[in-house]
Amino acid sequence: ALNTRFILSSGGAATFNGSVDLYKTTDSQLQIKSENEDATLIINSGADGVGGANREEGFIKFYQANADFFTLGKRNNGQFVLTDHTGGQDVITFQDGGGILLEPVNGSVGIGGSPSTDAKLELRTTGATAKPPSLRISNNSDVTYFWDIWRDNTNGYLNFGSATPSTVVPRLIITSGGTVTVSGPG
Repeated sequence: ALNTRFILSSGGAATFNGSVDLYKTTDSQLQIKSENEDATLIINSGADGVGGANREEGFIKFYQANADFFTLGKRNNGQFVLTDHTGGQDVITFQDGGGILLEPVNGSVGIGGSPSTDAKLELRTTGATAKPPSLRISNNSDVTYFWDIWRDNTNGYLNFGSATPSTVVPRLIITSGGTVTVSGPG
């Protein structure tokens, strides 16, 4: 019986029956390039139903010194995940219905810098400005009206401000000494 491992069609499509390894002692790369059209890598894992699932898994694995560090891919339940193998868990999961789940190994998420070990979520700003961008609550129907929450980096005060077209007015201020100031519209 003939065992064909590599087939090259007349149209230029290559088919490999088995694994393909690229190895070089210096930097190696696999490049998909198109001069004038889109270039696409397709990982098609099939759907044979083995193991009680109707979908198979497809992953790209990232190794360092022959150790599995990160995996990026699709689970058999339809979720797309980034797995941290050093920590032993999925750290980002994109769910079938569009939800996104963050589960960092140390339990902390930092935006603008590495998070403190004792904070679940840390928003970090830079510079000595009175109103650094921090947290904004708005609506897609009119993004010129919004609420901002920020720490004034000149005095340490916590501010809650509302905005009417592009003008932010502090409505509630908590000083570092605990004094609370509330101001109404106007």
